[in-house]
Amino acid sequence: MTFIHNESLHIFDCDGVILDSNFLKIDSIKNALKKVGVPDKIIKLCVSSFKINFGKTRDSHFLRFTEIFLDEGFPHLCNFINEAKSIYSSNVVELYSNAKLISENVQFMKKLNWQSDCFVVSGSSQNELRAILPRKLNFIKSAIIFGGPNEKNINVAKILKRSSKNNAILY
Repeated sequence: MTFIHNESLHIFDCDGVILDSNFLKIDSIKNALKKVGVPDKIIKLCVSSFKINFGKTRDSHFLRFTEIFLDEGFPHLCNFINEAKSIYSSNVVELYSNAKLISENVQFMKKLNWQSDCFVVSGSSQNELRAILPRKLNFIKSAIIFGGPNEKNINVAKILKRSSKNNAILY
């Protein structure tokens, strides 16, 4: 793997790659929607949308939930979307603080050049990740963490555009 280390840009997704947080985020979505009175049937649809759209921003997810509410004949639930998003946002800060690192991936990451060749991307809040990840992993500096308000694919494109590397690996 020496050639990969020397010639490639390494872009790591946060959720499910660095932090074991995917299922925690799904549970957090369920709890936030339940707290504002969303019926279980609609929560299942929202969770399904959330799962297939990892990498989207929080705002994108909750906008989609609003569409689901309308499509399913529950327009009154749109009045609670900001409250649900606020509950979810509060939960995610705690969730990230308590999420376990995926040790096998972290061991690999430690072998790379984090001064110029490595980045972290997410659809999650950039500010939240920049506050938490460097505390969990001191070799990751906040300036190389890219998240919302941009979606993951936009962040990856920005990183690739500013890099001089010819190859990139997305983990």
